[in-house]
Amino acid sequence: MPSIRIEMNYLKTYINLIRSREERGWDKKTTTEYVERHHIFPQKIYGKDRNGNKRCVYLTAREHYICHVLLEKICIQRYGKYHWKTISMTNAHILMKSKSNYYNSYLYEQAKKRKSDNMKGERHHLYNIGHSDSAKEKIKKNHYLNNGGIHSQIGKKHTEESKLKMSESQKGIKRTEEFCENQSKRVGGVNNPFYGKKHDEDTRKKMSDLKKGKKLSDNHKKNISKATKGKPKHKLSNETKKKISISNKGRKITDKQKEAVSNAAKGTIFINNGLISKRISKDLKIPDGWFRGRIKFKINRKSIKQNQNSYISRLTS
Repeated sequence: MPSIRIEMNYLKTYINLIRSREERGWDKKTTTEYVERHHIFPQKIYGKDRNGNKRCVYLTAREHYICHVLLEKICIQRYGKYHWKTISMTNAHILMKSKSNYYNSYLYEQAKKRKSDNMKGERHHLYNIGHSDSAKEKIKKNHYLNNGGIHSQIGKKHTEESKLKMSESQKGIKRTEEFCENQSKRVGGVNNPFYGKKHDEDTRKKMSDLKKGKKLSDNHKKNISKATKGKPKHKLSNETKKKISISNKGRKITDKQKEAVSNAAKGTIFINNGLISKRISKDLKIPDGWFRGRIKFKINRKSIKQNQNSYISRLTS
């Protein structure tokens, strides 16, 4: 025979408990027991004493805790989990941990889960809003004051184990196009915290020194290649091209730069396939369809195939 679940009438239980405790007539002056003052009609919903909500009863810590559990259950039954009255009673239930001597870990855990669920996604009070600039300043100030005026991470470094954990947690995460677009809008242009600013010479030197001597591994290069395949190449606007041109005017290549270019070309040879030229190590075998040498004439891009065929036939004849 299937079991039938009968839902408890929490309101009736609450009323009976309150009436019996009112008849008992305890208060702090007439009893030696530890008691706590409880508003029969919750302050979070019906207001405080000055608003006329003065009907109270004195309960033991355990009774007080049970009353707040019942009030939350009543609101869930009447209004659902996400109504503001239910959320208020959930918060009051959780606060009983610090106010009351009686404490039930199971009920507290359930209340915390409901509170967490109430604050997810669109139900969060700051969803798509964010903190105001003044609020951010207050949070920042309090953070510094709590740490003796020093940022909590200054002078500290993540351990290798910590770095590995952070790396593993991000692996396999794929961002949707919508997420990328929203992120771009959020930190792009005037919204970027570095908008209109420039690094000073000292910072540039430090950044340059950190990059020097570092070489990308073959696996890193492979990942970059995969990430950029099939994506349209970024085209510079005429305005950007003009700015680059102006910034490069009058700039001279130093002897150090010339030496670096010369060293980079050492041990390499030019090869071409009739369309493009590129450098490879002279120790490598020239691939099929490629020939040693550099293309020294301009190619008409409208007739690439004809040029390729004529150039290959000229080299093989």
